Amino acid sequence: MDMRKIGRTLGLSCVAAFAFGCGDGSSSGRTAGGDTTGVTSITSAGTETSGAGSTGTGGSTATSQGSDSAGSGTAGESTGTGQTSAMPPKFDVGGAGSGTEGTVCDEVMFQAMAQRPDIVLVLDKSGSMDFNTWQFMGQTMNRWDSLYLTVQSVVTQFDDKADFGAELFPRRNASVGECNADNPITVPVAPMSGQLILSSIPQLGESVAGNTPMGEGIAVAKAHLESIVQPNKPQAVILVADGGVSTSCGSPNSSAEIVNMVSQMAAAGVPTYAVGIDADTQSLQDQLNAIAAAGGTGQFYNAQDGNALLMMMEGIVEGVLSCTLELEMEPEYPGFTKVNVGGMEWPQVNDCNTEHGWIWSVPYTEITLCGDACQALKDTGTADLEFLCPQG
Repeated sequence: MDMRKIGRTLGLSCVAAFAFGCGDGSSSGRTAGGDTTGVTSITSAGTETSGAGSTGTGGSTATSQGSDSAGSGTAGESTGTGQTSAMPPKFDVGGAGSGTEGTVCDEVMFQAMAQRPDIVLVLDKSGSMDFNTWQFMGQTMNRWDSLYLTVQSVVTQFDDKADFGAELFPRRNASVGECNADNPITVPVAPMSGQLILSSIPQLGESVAGNTPMGEGIAVAKAHLESIVQPNKPQAVILVADGGVSTSCGSPNSSAEIVNMVSQMAAAGVPTYAVGIDADTQSLQDQLNAIAAAGGTGQFYNAQDGNALLMMMEGIVEGVLSCTLELEMEPEYPGFTKVNVGGMEWPQVNDCNTEHGWIWSVPYTEITLCGDACQALKDTGTADLEFLCPQG
């Protein structure tokens, strides 16, 4: 797996261990009831080449200009000086050189945003997270404090690109030996929820206690995601645990029940990632591997210190980010589409697995970015698109 540098918050600096590919093919920028979510601006520019007596039209913004071969101008027409009215620009793309008027084409420029995935962090705050210590950024600290700082870094970096929620198992104020997870969910998935998550989970230096009702925590996360599911909006669960499930806590906390739940989520297109905090026993490794396999993510990630935990969590979240743009409109001439991300125009390519650029993943309503273009979209969250016209 490729290595890449991940930007740091909190004054931290380390190199991420994981780099992910083009995303899961989910869509962005949907509309509902006339909503224009996903398109933040639309401008137009063009010229008119129709014959005598036609009216000149200009851009819908103050920056659009064009020329018109018509004689006198009236309201909504060109005055013959190069200044245009506020009507949409059009190109005559069928009559060039023929003296006849052809098909009229609009040029459109707009900004599209990658869809923000729903991500639930399912976090182990059992007693072993309190009394077990390890290394994190050159300091010895308990596992919960390092997990808190990791969550802080993740939500700070990605709060503007993903909608986060959090579920604690056991619950926030659980006592020693307690089995209950937070129900309802600790923090529901919502845009810009990072600060709410950080204020709702145990703080640095705060003692944590309780058993490991992992199955109940996953069940709550599963029910919450099902209650907010939206067509084409990606969802994911990231499970973090430092010990095996406490089967003494009763249903649904057996390995078989957990595997069944994450299998159901995976079948619905919701992957579950499993991260072990120094999973040093074969039984725990087998359990987390079974969860990751059933969740559609292969195998679990085993963090053997706090630095690795941070890098793994950041890498997983980045991998969940979408590289697909669902368009608000279809281009009149798809072959004249331009895609700009991160200040660079990217070419249309044939193979998204091996090339850097973009493809029509659903002609002509969905574009997926590939390779370095995908990474640029994950870094910026937006793409500038142009639907151009073949000018005569």
